[in-house]
Order: sequence, then C-alpha cells, then structure tokens
Amino acid sequence: ISSFKGFMAEFRKGFHYIRAEKGLLIITVYFFVSTLTNIGMDTLWIPYFESVPTLGIMAYSYATAINVAGRLVGGGLQYRLALPAKKKFAIAMSVYVLSCIINGSVLFLPFILMVIFFFVDGFLSVISFNVRLSTTQSYVPEEYRGRFNGCFQMVCNAGMIVGQLLAGALAKSYSCRAIIIVLMGTNLIAALAIMYRGRRHVMPIFNRDV
Repeated sequence: ISSFKGFMAEFRKGFHYIRAEKGLLIITVYFFVSTLTNIGMDTLWIPYFESVPTLGIMAYSYATAINVAGRLVGGGLQYRLALPAKKKFAIAMSVYVLSCIINGSVLFLPFILMVIFFFVDGFLSVISFNVRLSTTQSYVPEEYRGRFNGCFQMVCNAGMIVGQLLAGALAKSYSCRAIIIVLMGTNLIAALAIMYRGRRHVMPIFNRDV
C-alpha cells in the first residue's frame, strides 16, 4: 500500500508538472489522440488484408517488413545527419500531416504503391519520434524526467487501449477502410487544432539543439 501511495504521489507530481508546462501539455494531449488513432488503425490491418483475396497475410507480412525497413533507414539517416534545430517543429508537423494522408489513402492503392507508402511512413515516423523524444528529454529537468515519462507513457497507453477497443467495436458495423479514414482524419484535425495551433508553446521545446 505504501509503495502504491508513493507511486500515486509521484504520478500526481508529474501530472501537475505537465499541466503547468503548456508546451508539454499540448504534446501529451496530441500524442494521446495520435496513439489512439494509430493503434486503432494498426488493429485493423490484419482483418483488412485477410478480407481481400488478392492480399492475404503474406502481403501484410511484406508490407510490415517494408515499414520496419523504412524505420531503419530513417533512423540511420537521422543518426548521420543532424536535423537543423530551428526546423524540427516544422519537420515534425509535416510528418504528422503526411502520415495521416499516407495511412488514410494506402488501402485504396495497388499493392506495389501500398508497399512504397508503407516504407515512406516508416521512414518519416521514426524521424518525428526521435524529434519528440530527444527534445522533450532535453527540455524536462532531470528531477522531473521520470515523472514526466511515467505520466506521458500512461496517457499513451490509455490511448492505445481506447484505440483498440474503439476500432474493434466499429469493425463490427463498418468497413476497415472507412474506419481508418475517420481515424486518420481525426488525427489530422488533432495535429492542426492541437499541435499547430499551440505551436507558440511547442516550438521552444522541439526547436532545440540536443
């Protein structure tokens, strides 16, 4: 009980810190929505590929492997080429928007273009992930870093659970394509209404040399 009370006390401290830091609050709220929609989308990939006779599980395996390859290439490139600090927010925002467009349209493409889109999405997503991770860790003071990470991860985990449940429930009544379009549309609106609208508070966090 005492350890649980200690955990809750530390969690509250992290929550209050995020609430007091408007830029971190905006990032956390957006990533709740982003995680919810992206995990909801991921939940529907296998049912969609299984439902299309010309695709199937093997096609899904190839597509996900290509996506991972894109992440490896993107991570390797970013390791060698440092992003300009003043452009990091613009790069991250561009990735958020492009990812929504790519993922919202990929299921309407022939398989060869689908694979290309999967690669591009993997390439871009790892860059935006590294921007968010490295800059927030640099921005948050060391004494609050663990508390921030714990609260942020818990919010993202909540988004993950809600996204899986929502996608599963909707899939009983609607097509996977339609659900993914709505999820990516929601993600796009959140990127513009939350991150871009709050850019004055987020840019000092993202546009940092680390």
